[in-house]
Amino acid sequence: MDNSKTTSYRWIILGIVSIAAALSCYAQFVVAARAFELIPALGLNMAAFAMIMSAPMFPNIFLGIPIGALADRFGVKSVVGIGLIIGVIGTTFRYMCYDFMSYFILMMLSGVGVMALNSNIGKIVGAWFEDKEVPTALGIYYAGCRAGMFLGMATGAMFPTAKASYVFVGILLAISTVLWYILAKNHPVGAPAAAPESVTKYIGQAARSKYVWVAGFACFFYWGGFMIFAGNLANALNVVSGISPVQAGWLSSMIFLGNTFGNLLAPIWAEKVGRMKPFMFACVVGSIGINFGWSASETMLWPILLITGFLLGGAIPFFMVYPVVLPEVSKEAHGSAGGIIDCLMLAGAFCIPSFIIAPISGNNFALMFGLATVCMVLVGVCTWILPELGRKGTYLKTTESKQAVSN
Repeated sequence: MDNSKTTSYRWIILGIVSIAAALSCYAQFVVAARAFELIPALGLNMAAFAMIMSAPMFPNIFLGIPIGALADRFGVKSVVGIGLIIGVIGTTFRYMCYDFMSYFILMMLSGVGVMALNSNIGKIVGAWFEDKEVPTALGIYYAGCRAGMFLGMATGAMFPTAKASYVFVGILLAISTVLWYILAKNHPVGAPAAAPESVTKYIGQAARSKYVWVAGFACFFYWGGFMIFAGNLANALNVVSGISPVQAGWLSSMIFLGNTFGNLLAPIWAEKVGRMKPFMFACVVGSIGINFGWSASETMLWPILLITGFLLGGAIPFFMVYPVVLPEVSKEAHGSAGGIIDCLMLAGAFCIPSFIIAPISGNNFALMFGLATVCMVLVGVCTWILPELGRKGTYLKTTESKQAVSN
């Protein structure tokens, strides 16, 4: 056993990254809760609002892989730290924007910090936790993200002004950035540091794994569909069902509350049963529940969204296990592999809502959510292709045996 991976300090590291990610997600979804104010103020149509909501993901289309590779080369502390600083600037100063383009740019900047975290979370967790603990640690991290989304949706409409909400979360994110610089370490004390290599070498090794790409495309479709549900449900409840903005935000937040419990519990249950893929397929069922349940009565709506959110939330931690656990990806290339997956994940979160679903569906929310469910079905297809990495799966044992024979 690697004693460097049993130190209690690993929980401090996990706590820092989870809090920073939660606040970054809060900053994004407080905007969804204030759609009633933002859409008329900026003169947005549904496609433009989808672009605004997805803007924090946009930089990752170009920077996700380089950021992961740079962290492999220079260490996660400095790379993530710079990203968090940029995120603070974008988050805090959105109140100065009065047109689509300036708001879009600041929203992009607000997502750079969480982009750097998402690209490197597999590398961070892999450095501090044993392999068997990785799914649980990732579940905690993504539960933090969903908790931030939940709070953003639940409380966003309660602030007296948009400016108050932006400055509030900007200050909290700045505090978490300072804590990162004070407490974060590139690797546990006593763990060997990787020898510096060419950035392209790490990217090349990660890119040769077909399962890294399949997991990436699963995340591409997952986040494309999820952003449609998450970014538009509150507005749909307000416009179609006549529910007040505050109540619509609270009801919509049930998805994220369910997500939070799914992120936490699914890895624990998967460890008990020895298989991950059944929990990854659950997102398809969850999307169908939201697709048919969003127009239910208020009494029935909150349990429907809570349960289906739970099913959706159980999937995502497992996709990020692949770059950490796959035998063909060395630990030195974990950041690059995570960058590939995160790049595709956030490309889907930006491109699918903005350029595919919103232009096709317009203000037809039933069609919009139906297309989001199609995305989740495609996640199921990718999941079917991926190998089972749970302890009852055979891929890891077979691959390790082949490597032993070749050596």
